[in-house]
Amino acid sequence: MTSSSTITKTFPVTNLSCASCAGNTEAVLKEQNGVVKAEVNYANSSAKIEFLSSVISPEKLIEQYEETIQLLKNQVEIMKLLLDK
Repeated sequence: MTSSSTITKTFPVTNLSCASCAGNTEAVLKEQNGVVKAEVNYANSSAKIEFLSSVISPEKLIEQYEETIQLLKNQVEIMKLLLDK
């Protein structure tokens, strides 16, 4: 449902190494308070996000994206360590 208080923006997405990372990023964005819809496209390196501007700002969305990418990188490093054992 789209109302007059929602904004849809497309952001460039960098540092995604696979479609699974895009899916994980999308899931985290969808969980953010104020996000109505999020679609992360690995193929064209973009995230289309519909959000309530009165609840969350574009700056906060970018911050959440950056935090998610760092979390995913950390998970990959842990997996690598476990596989090396």
